Amino acid sequence: MEPRIRDRDQEIAVLEAAVRSAASGEGRFLLLHGPAGIGKSRLLGEGRERGRARGLRVLSGRASRWEQENGFGLAGQIVGRVVPTGERHDASFPALDRLHQAVVERCERSPLLLALDDLQWADEASLRFLAYLLPRMRSLPLLVIAGARPPTDASSGSSGAFVDQLAADDGVTLLRPRPLSAASSLGLADEITGTPLPGGLADSVHRLSGGNPLLVRELARTLLQRRIDPSVADADALAAIAVDILGGHLRSLLGAMHEDAAELARAMATLGEGAAPHEAASLAHQSVEVATRQLSALRAAGILRDDGSLGFAHPLAVAALRDVTGTARLTALHGTAAEILHRCHAENDRVASHLVRSFPLGAQWAAGALENAARDAVHEGKPAAALAFASRRLQEPFATPDDRVRALVLAGEIAQLVDHRTAVTYLRAALDETGCAGCEAALSSLLGRSLFALGRPAEALTPHTRTDPDPGPVRRNGSGYGTTPETSDSTLINFSRPAPRSPRPTGGCRHASARPRTAGDQAKNTFLVHAWHTGISQDATASACAAAVSEALDTGMLLDASTTPEAVADACWVLAAADDRRAETLLDERMDREWRQGSDTGMAVLQTVRSLTLLRRGVLAEAEECLRAAMERIDASHAEVLRPLAAAFLAECLREQGRGEEARSALDRVHTAGPRHRAGQEDWLMVSRAELLLAEGEGRRGSELLRACGARASTRGWTNPAFLSWRAPLAQALHTLGRIPEARALAFEEVALASHWGGPRSLGRAQRVAGTLVAGDEGFGLLQDAVATLGGSSARLEYAKALTALGCCLGERSSLPEASTAMSRALDIALTCHATTLADRIRHELGRIAARAGSAPPTGLAALTPSERRVAELAGRGSINREIAAALFIAPKTVEVHLTNIYRKLAVRNRGEMARKLRPERG
Repeated sequence: MEPRIRDRDQEIAVLEAAVRSAASGEGRFLLLHGPAGIGKSRLLGEGRERGRARGLRVLSGRASRWEQENGFGLAGQIVGRVVPTGERHDASFPALDRLHQAVVERCERSPLLLALDDLQWADEASLRFLAYLLPRMRSLPLLVIAGARPPTDASSGSSGAFVDQLAADDGVTLLRPRPLSAASSLGLADEITGTPLPGGLADSVHRLSGGNPLLVRELARTLLQRRIDPSVADADALAAIAVDILGGHLRSLLGAMHEDAAELARAMATLGEGAAPHEAASLAHQSVEVATRQLSALRAAGILRDDGSLGFAHPLAVAALRDVTGTARLTALHGTAAEILHRCHAENDRVASHLVRSFPLGAQWAAGALENAARDAVHEGKPAAALAFASRRLQEPFATPDDRVRALVLAGEIAQLVDHRTAVTYLRAALDETGCAGCEAALSSLLGRSLFALGRPAEALTPHTRTDPDPGPVRRNGSGYGTTPETSDSTLINFSRPAPRSPRPTGGCRHASARPRTAGDQAKNTFLVHAWHTGISQDATASACAAAVSEALDTGMLLDASTTPEAVADACWVLAAADDRRAETLLDERMDREWRQGSDTGMAVLQTVRSLTLLRRGVLAEAEECLRAAMERIDASHAEVLRPLAAAFLAECLREQGRGEEARSALDRVHTAGPRHRAGQEDWLMVSRAELLLAEGEGRRGSELLRACGARASTRGWTNPAFLSWRAPLAQALHTLGRIPEARALAFEEVALASHWGGPRSLGRAQRVAGTLVAGDEGFGLLQDAVATLGGSSARLEYAKALTALGCCLGERSSLPEASTAMSRALDIALTCHATTLADRIRHELGRIAARAGSAPPTGLAALTPSERRVAELAGRGSINREIAAALFIAPKTVEVHLTNIYRKLAVRNRGEMARKLRPERG
């Protein structure tokens, strides 16, 4: 008899209400979401019982991770095979509509309850059907109750992503069963044992189980049996102890059974969930008939589920059985399992997953299976698994020395997706062992790329002294994940040493038609890298460089699989410098591909540049989120060369938000997390550090750092302030230090350079800085030009700074109403951007303007900015934050910021008080 359900009163109440709604004709969708053993299946069973009691027809289905490739497998369990065989792998509209109609027909006969378990392993076609059904079920007498675990590994695939989306859907009621309380754990253990447990032992059961009902039951049964001292119970060692306890329990059960049953259980644990009966029988050296009898015995003993599947009843049973089997025997079993699966023509990844756990077999078929599995895993977006397979392949035999070099290259190229340190190990070995002179150039480029990514530019350039125009057999090995000599050379030149002034890329960026049209992958990547070099060196205007990149986009080059993430990032940086919003769209599309491929390195590169585009627009909160994600991937892949850029951008983002200490920490982390960088990326780090010093009043130190940065950039020929602006902040620092002529010269030099480039943001910024350093009509005119330049651009934060500077100038010229208008508009933008530092300055200036005008600063409704007024009006009418954000095309977080300011200005504490303040004005 099942123990009674504990600590689930709230969930059962929701189940009962949902059953009643379905019985009365209103559709509901409940998602039971939680880890294994938390009680989802028990609640699902409770829902089925209550549904039957209310007259609902109950249809049940359970997904399996090994059936994920079976189209409409889960859907077929609940509504039958209504989709023709030829359409089962095609979740097209006709197929989805056919399934929907089948559900509708069943609902017309009687209210219906669909109970679905283990949704995290469902096939994609069935998931699409559920997504199709969800918005169409509100008017049906239908209740869907689904149980799902959070996705914890790659086996969840698209199912895990779907479960996450489902949990966030407004049309889904999410139930997350919580662990049992200590009292409920004790009550469950007492009920199972039939006698109260001693206090200390009861506490240990709850601590070891973490309140997981399934583990409480197992631990309660075995703790007393084994008489474990409660003092050994440690919450941190819960999993290991639970596996040990369960292993002893399984050993006891299997010891009482026929040896064939124990061997079959070990074979199933070795093969993992979803193994076919004949595979388990072969590994256990049994006939199918004998294995079938033993399966029945294992189910009767409660070791296997009694639903007819080959799954274990306890989620920790596989780990426990492997633990009691012993390492040496288990390793041998994995080798035998690989041979059996190979003979059965199983998928490469299943064979390889056992080979990585086995001793080297010295077999050519094993080498082939591992290599093929590595390639497949890369294409499926599983680079960590691919690297494990490729590394293990190196332990199997090679027909020739060239084969070993190819295998090392494959492992090195795969490692470049996730860990450049490992990539260096493999690629250096390949370079040392190759006997082909023509291979050295390609191998040098690959090795140089990883060394460069690790922040070791001097070493990265060294291999490039050995070059040969013929890439030899290494580039014909079909791996195709790396860069080319030309691409790597171009990237290293850009960031590691003065850029060559000749030869230029074919046609440069001056004429878009000069882009190579029929060249190979090497020319594509080289062209895009040189587009970045042309832009930062100002060898062309913004419009010319953007046109060249646009033509690459029109031909599909930027999204082509053969174009490296670094080259795409360079091209999008060019677009961003030209204030072209297409950069963000392109980066998002390419990031989606890199994410599906599982490339931490590619994602880190693209997210870093994506954050730059957000930063240039002043979307600070989103830029910070993107940068922190990039930092995590930089840490994971050891792509140290990106760290200075990401840290510089993050520090700027934090500084603009008034978080100076956090900005300093972000900059300091560069030198504690990796080697000190001497590549060009450190120039951005130097500017960011200098601007932080200037904000803190350290004008002299900041100016020295900016001078050093300018000298470094000049040696590379980097003159474009749209990419790297050091002159403007240096001019401001020198002006503060009283070196007026020098400051003016630098400011106007930046205006000239930005004007030649033609990008609105860089030009508007240069005009603003120059305008603040020049007195009289000339300075006033420059500030007016800055506002005009930036007014129609996407650089909203820079526009707010220009309005602020113009407002200050207007105030000095005694044009107080105009000054107040400009400042109020700037404040509105600054608050939307979450630019706290600028907003505080504007408020101070507005107070000064009000004091000069002989009036107190505006209070109450008059103090609200236009954006705050719009938010207040919508909130006063009862709109929630999400509705306000959608109506005003802003982020929900921005709505929260506006409401905080509104409450402060109106001296209210909630929306009700705010609405009453607004009523007189409406009347």
